[in-house]
Amino acid sequence: MTFLHHVFKNKKKLFLKSETRELNIPHWPELGLKQMWPIAHTVPGLPDYLPSDWTLANNKIERRFFWVIFSTMAPDYVGDLVNDARTQRAEYHLNKKVIPKTLPVSAEWAEKLLMHAAHSSKYLPQTGFYFICALFN
Repeated sequence: MTFLHHVFKNKKKLFLKSETRELNIPHWPELGLKQMWPIAHTVPGLPDYLPSDWTLANNKIERRFFWVIFSTMAPDYVGDLVNDARTQRAEYHLNKKVIPKTLPVSAEWAEKLLMHAAHSSKYLPQTGFYFICALFN
């Protein structure tokens, strides 16, 4: 309610919904409010559109509202931030060594397993592994 009081007293500003630009910002740590709050405050005039009582310390910041205002005030900059984060994530995954999540089976066990037709699937959340066994004679 305080924010609206400040708007009506011309201490704060509002955009009309039709004037805003809403982007789909991924929920990634590098685009989190703790990282972006100080960066956003470097945009001239942006604090005039945010409630004064919003701080990182009191955890009152509403993520969606923040990103709508930030992307409306600096659309190219926000687009670059998201693209940079996306590029860094893609590079990380391309350079990461992938360890196959397979289980070696001895010839003796393979022979025993192949004696039975089976299809089984189990997800082990603590390991991130899927155990899939599809054996047919």
